[in-house]
Amino acid sequence: MIRKNPFLMKLEAAVKGLSLPSESDAPLKTMHLPGSAIVAESAAAVARVADLPANAKTEVMDVAAFFDPLCQDREGQGPEVKKSIAAFRKLRELLEAEVEEIKVYRFGGTKKSVFVVGKRGRDLFGVKGTQVET
Repeated sequence: MIRKNPFLMKLEAAVKGLSLPSESDAPLKTMHLPGSAIVAESAAAVARVADLPANAKTEVMDVAAFFDPLCQDREGQGPEVKKSIAAFRKLRELLEAEVEEIKVYRFGGTKKSVFVVGKRGRDLFGVKGTQVET
């Protein structure tokens, strides 16, 4: 029997039911590439393992620039939005506590493939999703 990585199980629990706010509301998924921590160091390497075109438009963000808007309370938010904000805060805390050198890569134009990845030992861990911005 193959045992699942314990940290991956924590990460899967953190993203369960969570999606990036956009016109598509596609669910977040986890990433784990054993022995591939070096992939997290460059957008080109992340694009390669994600089977994205080498010439895809690329944006690199730091963790704060990505998560701050997702974790911000605003007046008049309903219960579902507050629940989502709490979940994004927990995800951010988990990643920042357990994963090193976290980077956010966004590939594409209107439809963006988003990867929040970093190193944990020799492995790459993170989450991926899609955002549609028009």
